[in-house]
Amino acid sequence: PQAGWEENLLTIRVPLHKGLQGFRLFMINRQDQKILSDIQTLQQLLRVPTGSGEQWSITPVLRNIGFRVVTAQGQGELYEMLRLRRMITFGRGLFEIFAELKKYQPGNPDLAVEEHLALFVPLPVYFFVSPEHPELAEHIEIGLQRMIEDGSFEEHFLKYHRDDIEKANLSHRTIFRIPNPGLSAKTPTENSPLWFDASQF
Repeated sequence: PQAGWEENLLTIRVPLHKGLQGFRLFMINRQDQKILSDIQTLQQLLRVPTGSGEQWSITPVLRNIGFRVVTAQGQGELYEMLRLRRMITFGRGLFEIFAELKKYQPGNPDLAVEEHLALFVPLPVYFFVSPEHPELAEHIEIGLQRMIEDGSFEEHFLKYHRDDIEKANLSHRTIFRIPNPGLSAKTPTENSPLWFDASQF
């Protein structure tokens, strides 16, 4: 969520992608894989310049933990900066990165998904509704809860994300978990069944 949204809008606190957006893999130039394969700690990773969008909600989180963040307005500009090696890594959501590799690799044949590392940042995607329409918020929340109870929410989640989850191979990655100080205290905790459990894969 962007700053202020949860305070000013009605928030349905069901993470729509089960928090999967918070699992970040890195797009790199393949010649930098050796550098990243040697990284064992978060402190080592923090020394590597990383890219992010100027207005993205994850950008202040990365800066807060100590990353050297190189920013630009648009995705295409960030991929061009990566090609020019103005940053070494460009973190993308697990369910974004493989489609983007296919899209941007023709312009950068050296583009690759880093093989060894991942970040996890609590980064839920919610439905937000105007305070003028509380009945709509109630209908959405009831509908989502029914989907969770009858299993269709999980079925829908796996239908769209299983392939990317399997490609990500999280069980063979070092995953660094970093806090998101911008989250509301009302955010469901990570051990909630509303969140993706990487240990299942």
